[in-house]
Amino acid sequence: MKSSFKQAFFLAAILGGPVGLHAGPVEDLDAWLKTARASRPVLASQTFADAALTASECAKARDLIWTDRIAFVKSEWASQWAGKILVNKDNLQMPFDYRIYGSKPAQGYDLYISMHGGGETTKAENDAQWRNQIILYHPNGVYLAPRAPTDAWNMWHKDHIDGFFDQIIQLCVANLGANADRVYLMGYSAGGDGAYQMAPRMADRWAASAMMAGYPNNASPLNLRNIGFSMDVGALDASFGRNTIAATYGKEMQKLQDADPGFYKYRVLAHPGKPHWMDLEDTVALSWIDDFTRHPFPAKVVWRQDTTVGTNSFPSAGPVVPVKGRPTQYQFHWIGLQERKPPAAPVNVTAEIKGQEVGIVDASIDSLVVLLSDSLLNLDKPVRVLWKGKPVYEGTPPRTIANLYQTAQDRGDRAYLYPVILKVAKSGQVSLRPGPERTFARVKAEGGSLAISFAGVRTSGRARLSDISGVLRCETLFSNSANTELPLRGLRSGMYIVSVRADGIRSDQPFFLP
Repeated sequence: MKSSFKQAFFLAAILGGPVGLHAGPVEDLDAWLKTARASRPVLASQTFADAALTASECAKARDLIWTDRIAFVKSEWASQWAGKILVNKDNLQMPFDYRIYGSKPAQGYDLYISMHGGGETTKAENDAQWRNQIILYHPNGVYLAPRAPTDAWNMWHKDHIDGFFDQIIQLCVANLGANADRVYLMGYSAGGDGAYQMAPRMADRWAASAMMAGYPNNASPLNLRNIGFSMDVGALDASFGRNTIAATYGKEMQKLQDADPGFYKYRVLAHPGKPHWMDLEDTVALSWIDDFTRHPFPAKVVWRQDTTVGTNSFPSAGPVVPVKGRPTQYQFHWIGLQERKPPAAPVNVTAEIKGQEVGIVDASIDSLVVLLSDSLLNLDKPVRVLWKGKPVYEGTPPRTIANLYQTAQDRGDRAYLYPVILKVAKSGQVSLRPGPERTFARVKAEGGSLAISFAGVRTSGRARLSDISGVLRCETLFSNSANTELPLRGLRSGMYIVSVRADGIRSDQPFFLP
């Protein structure tokens, strides 16, 4: 009689009835997050990490994870924020200063990151340029001027800049209440070079960018599809052809816009009678970029994962020698690379979402990561992924806490917390829930073991047996197998739960041992 009561109570919990024995995945996440970060068990070892979430559970989990991330940013970088000097893993330093103009909007301050001029000159000259940049413009919002970590001609597009700018944005969101969807990149002279380079390289971070008196150094505008890009130069600024190169860049933007109407929005203005210094006439750019707000979930993404390629020096007399760099971004909006390592050649990807269908329209590589959220499509309905028209995935992918947490740490941007990470390949291989026949595991007692089978499909993962109080009794790992087993010897009669995690599939089943 006692065992029957336990069995009925446990089944009620499993089927969504009154729950008294086990908390849900969101409650488990809350408890895990309340543990000191250094003392937390590895997330991957927690049963709740890959439990399938409902839309409402996902929203609650996202809030908890983002609150935890904000607390981490404030704590981890507290001394750098207080001292106004960022320090990266290579011990490079980026001093910064900021001013706040105007009142704080309900959605948070606009954030302007403004890069100073100078370049390959003395430290004193670059310091002076930075001090001038701090007071140069007065937009409504947080106006922040960083000091370049190096005194080089390409100081604003070296490969460490991406990480520093990511950190700046996260710190301003956490400490000042900046709006991550209204972040603007701008720069003058050498800082304008940086705008040409960093606007496309980090385009999924910006609402818009303003380039003043710079030179593009072979930067491609392809990634600028979903943001605004402004260019101001002096009409007499003929050094290195800045005045004419801006017009040429504008023509390239126009070609892209003609082929993709409504996108690649830009403006270019050569100020009559003005040399390199435009007497602040370039401030007109601020009102133009202020009309843009980031759309973090565009239906179409065009991504060129280029490297930090430049030239041997700022263009001058004599031959210009290309200098290869390394890629700095491995994710762009909801598309990413499966491996964070430099590719053999620059990666080019065009992808779009139409209804419940994700299309990899074009790609120069054979596999990708597709990151999905309910802001992009309905995750309660089946999703189909096509690679150049060929189906490579079809199913209803589960939302998981593990994916939300991983993407929070990867990007540090609330918009880019994705509950689904789908690894797809043009060959048709997929790492997540390949079909309905693999959404469950069959469990049967045989002798002194519990036999678990996967409908004849080979899979990899782990199986656990826990008692009704949640205590783990035994566990096994399996690889490329259609079945596995758990030992039952030594266990008392009673109710247990069999938990199977296999290639993204979750199966929790009650089991009564007589």
